[in-house]
Amino acid sequence: MKPMLATFRREHVEMLSELYALDQALAQCAEGWVKRERVRQVVQQLQALIRERLLPHCVREKRALRPLLRRGSHGSWLTALLEDDRLLRREERLLQHLLHALEQENEPALGQVIAAGERIIAALIEHIHQEEIRLFPILESLGAGEGKGLHA
Repeated sequence: MKPMLATFRREHVEMLSELYALDQALAQCAEGWVKRERVRQVVQQLQALIRERLLPHCVREKRALRPLLRRGSHGSWLTALLEDDRLLRREERLLQHLLHALEQENEPALGQVIAAGERIIAALIEHIHQEEIRLFPILESLGAGEGKGLHA
């Protein structure tokens, strides 16, 4: 397997592990009485994951995969998948807005922040799974596993 594709897969495994841990932490926050500070910490960790790991990962994927994918016709789902970084940026801004509301001690914001975090995590997990089951097999069939294409 080409090193870049192997790198993307390894990053997916690492990010999924972090996302599942954050999802579990938010679920615990939603189940019972929780301090506002704990919700803030978890959501800030999610924001950091998006900013520091997921967005750079998306940029590297786009740069590496676009030339290889131009060789085939794979439908609009692929374009949408590669453009998800725009959605990530929007979701990160939403989290920032909700955190600001939380800092104002707006009680309804606590539930909104938890729900938004859970929704964003679910979407990120689904995105990674779609890349693994739809995108990466296409790349392998186009020769990514034989040293063709895929340069960072």
